[in-house]
Amino acid sequence: MRRLRGKLKIEPNRVFDDLGREPIAAINGFRRRDHRTQITRYRGDFVNLTVPMAYGFLACFAATSTAAFEDYALNLPARYPLFSVPVILGVLGGIGLIIGTSGLIRLKIIGNREPAAEHLFGADFALLALLWLAAAPGLCLLAFRATDAMGTLLAIHLGLILSLFVVLPYSKFVHGIYRTLALIRNAAEASR
Repeated sequence: MRRLRGKLKIEPNRVFDDLGREPIAAINGFRRRDHRTQITRYRGDFVNLTVPMAYGFLACFAATSTAAFEDYALNLPARYPLFSVPVILGVLGGIGLIIGTSGLIRLKIIGNREPAAEHLFGADFALLALLWLAAAPGLCLLAFRATDAMGTLLAIHLGLILSLFVVLPYSKFVHGIYRTLALIRNAAEASR
Protein backbone atom coordinates (compact mmCIF):
# COMPACT_ATOMS: atom_id res chain seq x y z
CA MET A 1 0.00 0.00 0.00
CA ARG A 2 1.48 3.32 -1.08
CA ARG A 3 0.24 6.87 -0.95
CA LEU A 4 0.68 8.84 -4.15
CA ARG A 5 -0.12 12.57 -4.07
CA GLY A 6 -2.56 12.15 -1.18
CA LYS A 7 -4.53 9.37 -2.85
CA LEU A 8 -4.62 5.82 -1.58
CA LYS A 9 -3.46 3.23 -4.08
CA ILE A 10 -5.26 -0.05 -3.44
CA GLU A 11 -3.58 -3.17 -4.71
CA PRO A 12 -5.82 -5.88 -6.22
CA ASN A 13 -6.83 -8.88 -4.06
CA ARG A 14 -6.33 -6.94 -0.83
CA VAL A 15 -9.05 -6.09 1.70
CA PHE A 16 -9.09 -2.67 3.36
CA ASP A 17 -11.31 -1.05 5.94
CA ASP A 18 -12.85 2.41 5.66
CA LEU A 19 -9.64 4.14 6.80
CA GLY A 20 -7.46 2.39 4.23
CA ARG A 21 -5.86 -0.01 6.70
CA GLU A 22 -5.62 -3.70 6.00
CA PRO A 23 -7.45 -5.54 8.82
CA ILE A 24 -5.57 -8.23 10.70
CA ALA A 25 -8.31 -10.70 9.80
CA ALA A 26 -7.58 -10.16 6.11
CA ILE A 27 -3.84 -10.53 6.68
CA ASN A 28 -4.32 -13.82 8.50
CA GLY A 29 -6.53 -15.23 5.78
CA PHE A 30 -9.91 -15.18 7.48
CA ARG A 31 -11.62 -13.12 4.76
CA ARG A 32 -9.73 -14.27 1.69
CA ARG A 33 -11.77 -15.68 -1.16
CA ASP A 34 -9.24 -17.80 -2.99
CA HIS A 35 -8.16 -21.43 -3.25
CA ARG A 36 -7.76 -21.59 0.53
CA THR A 37 -11.42 -20.75 1.27
CA GLN A 38 -12.17 -24.24 2.57
CA ILE A 39 -9.23 -24.21 5.00
CA THR A 40 -9.91 -20.66 6.20
CA ARG A 41 -13.55 -21.64 6.79
CA TYR A 42 -12.28 -24.37 9.12
CA ARG A 43 -10.14 -21.79 10.90
CA GLY A 44 -13.18 -19.64 11.60
CA ASP A 45 -15.18 -22.64 12.80
CA PHE A 46 -12.52 -24.01 15.12
CA VAL A 47 -11.57 -20.67 16.63
CA ASN A 48 -15.07 -20.83 18.11
CA LEU A 49 -14.05 -24.11 19.78
CA THR A 50 -11.79 -22.19 22.12
CA VAL A 51 -14.99 -21.12 23.89
CA PRO A 52 -15.93 -24.65 25.09
CA MET A 53 -12.27 -25.19 25.92
CA ALA A 54 -12.21 -22.07 28.10
CA TYR A 55 -15.47 -23.01 29.78
CA GLY A 56 -14.08 -26.52 30.17
CA PHE A 57 -11.16 -25.10 32.15
CA LEU A 58 -13.51 -23.08 34.32
CA ALA A 59 -15.80 -26.07 34.89
CA CYS A 60 -12.86 -28.32 35.80
CA PHE A 61 -11.57 -25.69 38.22
CA ALA A 62 -15.04 -25.35 39.72
CA ALA A 63 -15.33 -29.15 40.01
CA THR A 64 -12.03 -29.33 41.86
CA SER A 65 -12.97 -26.42 44.13
CA THR A 66 -16.40 -27.83 45.02
CA ALA A 67 -14.90 -31.28 45.65
CA ALA A 68 -12.33 -29.75 47.99
CA PHE A 69 -15.06 -27.78 49.76
CA GLU A 70 -17.23 -30.88 50.17
CA ASP A 71 -14.28 -32.90 51.44
CA TYR A 72 -12.73 -30.42 53.87
CA ALA A 73 -15.60 -28.14 54.92
CA LEU A 74 -18.55 -30.55 54.80
CA ASN A 75 -16.55 -33.68 55.65
CA LEU A 76 -17.98 -35.62 52.68
CA PRO A 77 -15.24 -37.95 51.41
CA ALA A 78 -14.56 -38.53 47.71
CA ARG A 79 -16.40 -40.82 45.32
CA TYR A 80 -19.27 -38.45 44.96
CA PRO A 81 -22.65 -39.54 43.51
CA LEU A 82 -23.08 -39.26 39.75
CA PHE A 83 -25.46 -36.32 40.06
CA SER A 84 -23.35 -34.25 42.45
CA VAL A 85 -21.90 -30.84 41.63
CA PRO A 86 -18.23 -31.93 41.34
CA VAL A 87 -19.06 -34.85 39.03
CA ILE A 88 -21.36 -32.86 36.75
CA LEU A 89 -18.92 -29.94 36.49
CA GLY A 90 -16.01 -32.33 35.88
CA VAL A 91 -17.86 -34.15 33.10
CA LEU A 92 -18.94 -30.92 31.40
CA GLY A 93 -15.43 -29.51 31.72
CA GLY A 94 -13.81 -32.65 30.34
CA ILE A 95 -16.19 -32.77 27.38
CA GLY A 96 -15.52 -29.09 26.65
CA LEU A 97 -11.77 -29.63 26.77
CA ILE A 98 -11.91 -32.67 24.51
CA ILE A 99 -14.16 -30.96 21.93
CA GLY A 100 -12.07 -27.78 21.88
CA THR A 101 -8.67 -29.45 21.74
CA SER A 102 -9.79 -31.99 19.12
CA GLY A 103 -10.96 -29.18 16.85
CA LEU A 104 -7.82 -27.13 17.38
CA ILE A 105 -5.58 -30.16 16.76
CA ARG A 106 -7.43 -30.77 13.49
CA LEU A 107 -6.98 -27.11 12.59
CA LYS A 108 -3.24 -27.35 13.26
CA ILE A 109 -3.02 -30.33 10.93
CA ILE A 110 -5.10 -29.05 7.98
CA GLY A 111 -4.86 -25.29 8.50
CA ASN A 112 -2.80 -22.66 6.76
CA ARG A 113 0.56 -22.33 8.53
CA GLU A 114 1.50 -19.02 6.90
CA PRO A 115 0.13 -16.72 9.65
CA ALA A 116 1.80 -18.68 12.46
CA ALA A 117 5.44 -18.99 13.45
CA GLU A 118 6.64 -22.27 12.00
CA HIS A 119 9.05 -22.98 14.86
CA LEU A 120 6.16 -22.92 17.37
CA PHE A 121 4.06 -25.55 15.58
CA GLY A 122 5.50 -28.45 17.58
CA ALA A 123 5.05 -26.69 20.92
CA ASP A 124 1.47 -25.71 20.09
CA PHE A 125 0.61 -29.21 18.95
CA ALA A 126 2.23 -30.74 22.06
CA LEU A 127 0.28 -28.42 24.36
CA LEU A 128 -3.02 -29.28 22.68
CA ALA A 129 -2.20 -32.99 22.83
CA LEU A 130 -1.32 -32.68 26.53
CA LEU A 131 -4.63 -30.92 27.21
CA TRP A 132 -6.52 -33.67 25.40
CA LEU A 133 -4.57 -36.37 27.24
CA ALA A 134 -5.30 -34.70 30.58
CA ALA A 135 -9.04 -34.51 29.92
CA ALA A 136 -9.51 -38.05 28.56
CA PRO A 137 -8.38 -39.95 31.70
CA GLY A 138 -10.51 -37.60 33.77
CA LEU A 139 -13.58 -38.79 31.90
CA CYS A 140 -12.37 -42.40 32.08
CA LEU A 141 -12.23 -42.03 35.86
CA LEU A 142 -16.00 -41.70 35.87
CA ALA A 143 -16.49 -44.82 33.77
CA PHE A 144 -14.09 -46.96 35.81
CA ARG A 145 -14.72 -45.49 39.26
CA ALA A 146 -15.92 -48.77 40.77
CA THR A 147 -13.09 -50.93 39.36
CA ASP A 148 -9.50 -51.66 40.33
CA ALA A 149 -8.30 -49.43 37.48
CA MET A 150 -9.44 -46.32 39.38
CA GLY A 151 -6.15 -45.89 41.24
CA THR A 152 -4.02 -46.18 38.13
CA LEU A 153 -6.25 -43.85 36.13
CA LEU A 154 -6.23 -41.31 38.95
CA ALA A 155 -2.42 -41.39 39.10
CA ILE A 156 -2.19 -40.90 35.32
CA HIS A 157 -4.75 -38.08 35.36
CA LEU A 158 -3.11 -36.23 38.24
CA GLY A 159 0.32 -36.69 36.67
CA LEU A 160 -0.89 -35.11 33.44
CA ILE A 161 -2.52 -32.25 35.35
CA LEU A 162 0.78 -31.68 37.18
CA SER A 163 2.61 -31.63 33.85
CA LEU A 164 0.21 -28.93 32.63
CA PHE A 165 1.12 -26.79 35.62
CA VAL A 166 4.83 -27.38 34.96
CA VAL A 167 4.44 -26.38 31.28
CA LEU A 168 2.26 -23.35 32.09
CA PRO A 169 5.00 -20.69 32.26
CA TYR A 170 6.57 -21.87 28.99
CA SER A 171 3.43 -22.14 26.84
CA LYS A 172 0.65 -19.98 25.44
CA PHE A 173 -1.23 -20.48 28.70
CA VAL A 174 0.82 -17.73 30.26
CA HIS A 175 -0.82 -15.25 27.87
CA GLY A 176 -4.09 -15.67 29.77
CA ILE A 177 -2.41 -14.69 33.02
CA TYR A 178 -0.56 -11.74 31.47
CA ARG A 179 -3.67 -10.50 29.70
CA THR A 180 -5.76 -10.70 32.87
CA LEU A 181 -3.12 -8.79 34.84
CA ALA A 182 -2.91 -6.17 32.07
CA LEU A 183 -6.68 -5.67 32.13
CA ILE A 184 -6.69 -5.33 35.92
CA ARG A 185 -3.83 -2.80 35.76
CA ASN A 186 -5.58 -0.84 33.01
CA ALA A 187 -8.81 -0.70 35.03
CA ALA A 188 -6.90 0.46 38.10
CA GLU A 189 -5.13 3.19 36.14
CA ALA A 190 -8.37 4.30 34.48
CA SER A 191 -10.09 4.70 37.86
CA ARG A 192 -7.40 7.10 39.16
